[in-house]
Amino acid sequence: MLFTGCERPFVEVSVPEIEIVEPNPDLVLQTVNQNLVVRAESFRAVDRVELGGRPFERQSDGSWRLPVILQNGANRLVIETFDSEETASTDTLELLVLPTRVETAASAWSDPRGGHTVTPLLNGDLLLAGGAGSTTGDVSADIFELPFGSTLVRHSGVRFHHARIGHTASVLPDGRILFLGGASNTVLDDVSDLVETAELYDPQDGSIIRLGTTGPPIRRAYHTALVAASQDGIVVSVIGGTGDIRYNPAPELGVRRDIRSFLLIDDHLQALSPAIGPFIEALSGHSSTPLARQPPGTATRELISGALFLGNGVETHHFVLDPRSPLGLAFEDIEPPNTLRTEHEAVQITPGRVLRLGGIVDAESTLSGTLDLFDDATSRFLDFEFATIRNRHLHGATIVDASRILVIGGFGEDGTALSTLEYVVFDL
Repeated sequence: MLFTGCERPFVEVSVPEIEIVEPNPDLVLQTVNQNLVVRAESFRAVDRVELGGRPFERQSDGSWRLPVILQNGANRLVIETFDSEETASTDTLELLVLPTRVETAASAWSDPRGGHTVTPLLNGDLLLAGGAGSTTGDVSADIFELPFGSTLVRHSGVRFHHARIGHTASVLPDGRILFLGGASNTVLDDVSDLVETAELYDPQDGSIIRLGTTGPPIRRAYHTALVAASQDGIVVSVIGGTGDIRYNPAPELGVRRDIRSFLLIDDHLQALSPAIGPFIEALSGHSSTPLARQPPGTATRELISGALFLGNGVETHHFVLDPRSPLGLAFEDIEPPNTLRTEHEAVQITPGRVLRLGGIVDAESTLSGTLDLFDDATSRFLDFEFATIRNRHLHGATIVDASRILVIGGFGEDGTALSTLEYVVFDL
C-alpha cells in the first residue's frame, strides 16, 4: 500500500492576539470613564472582541472600541477575542484609576532645609530634623516641628548634639526617634565628614541623648534604615549609602553595597555584623519603603528603589527586600521604572502602593518633579502623566491623612532649600 503526503504545507493555527491601544496600561488613570481600544490579529479573520460578554465595535481603521466605566483603584479586565472559526483567546488587562492633584500651601517654613528627615510622631505631629539651607551651606543641628493640622513650621527648641545631613530617622516601638549616620558637610568628600554618633530623641519630654556604640561605628550617609523588634531588643539595619568602604587601617569614601545590623538595648548600639556587612547592590540616595502598614518596629517587605548616575553609565537598583525570611534576607527582583531617580522621596499611600516623588533623574543632575507609583499586586511601576510637584531633591515627604501626602523642603534648581509645602491629594 502506498501513502502519499498532502502537498499543501501544514500551518499551525494560532489563537488571536490582542494589542492594547487605549488607555495606556503603564499610566495611573485619572478618570473612571475610558475608551478601550484594541487591535486584534489572528491567522483567520477576527470575528468579534468582547469584555464580559459586551461586544467591542469595529472601527474603520481596523481597531476595536468599547466605552467602559471603571472603578477607583485596581481594575482587572478580561478581554476575549474570537476568530471566524470561534477559536478564542483571553487577555487580562490591569488598569489603576487614582485621580490625583497637587496643591500648594502658603510659605510656611521661614528657615527651610534640604537633606533633612520628616518623621510622623504618634500624636500626628511631624518632626523635621537636620539638613542644610543650601547645597553649599552649613549643615544644621536644628529640629523643627509641624503640628498636626498646621502649615506653620516652628522650632522645637531642641538641637542635635551633632549637625547632620543625609541621615535617617526611625520611629521605635516606644515612640522615640533614632537618628543614624549622615554627614557634617553638604559636600561629602572625605570619611572625616561622616557623623558616627547616633542620637535618640524622646518627643514626650523633648530630650535628646547620644548613644554609645560597641563595635565598628556607623560611617555612612544617604542610606536607609530598617527597625524590627526582637526578643533581645531592637534590631536596626542600615542599607547602602555613601560611606567608609574599608575602615581601618585605610578608610576610603565610596558607595556602600552592604547591610549592617545593630542591636539597640538599654540606649546602646551593639554591632551585630562587622564593619562591612553582607553584600547587596551598591546603593546611595535610594529609598526604602514598607509595603504593608504595620506598627513601628514590625518587620515587613520593603521596596528598595534608586539609581546611581556614574560617569560611565547608570546603575539601577529596584527590588523588594523581605527581612522576615527564616533563611535570612530574601530579595524579589522587579522591573525598573521608566524614570530612574536618586535623592527622591517614596511614601506608602495604601498597603502595596508606593508613591515616588522628585529627585535627580540623570547624570547631569537634572531635577524632576514627576511622580510614579509602584503597585505590588502587579509588581510594576506606573507613571503619572500630568501630576507634578516642584523640581526638588533631598526633600521630605510623608502621609498626613488617608488621602494626602505632604512634600516639604528639599533643594530646588538654584541649590537653595524650598520653603513651600505641597500636598499630593488622591481621590481614593
